[in-house]
Amino acid sequence: MVGRDLRLAPARFRWLKGVNRTLWYALHSADTAKVFVEGAGVQAQARAEVHASKLGLPRPGLMVTQAIDGLQAELESIGLVFARHVITPKRREASDLPVMTAVYAAQPPVVDEPSE
Repeated sequence: MVGRDLRLAPARFRWLKGVNRTLWYALHSADTAKVFVEGAGVQAQARAEVHASKLGLPRPGLMVTQAIDGLQAELESIGLVFARHVITPKRREASDLPVMTAVYAAQPPVVDEPSE
């Protein structure tokens, strides 16, 4: 995504900001040294696709995770955000009752109450 390829002044698509803010920031940031954070994911994906095409590789999958991680690391390094701690979700215990049986049961299944 290069601004020279766009050939469209940002004032021409000002209406887009109200419709799709992320796309507006990405298009407005095309071919500039400083980009808006809101469009960083789109910019990272576009740059990855351009780089892959130059190397003759197939188009890569979504690369926005790298943009998010880079932004998080940069903001942590200058002290604007706290370090991100990954919270592992708690898993429920698996039921012995098959899902479809539980869904279509005439009466709700009986669940053993934990003993105290």
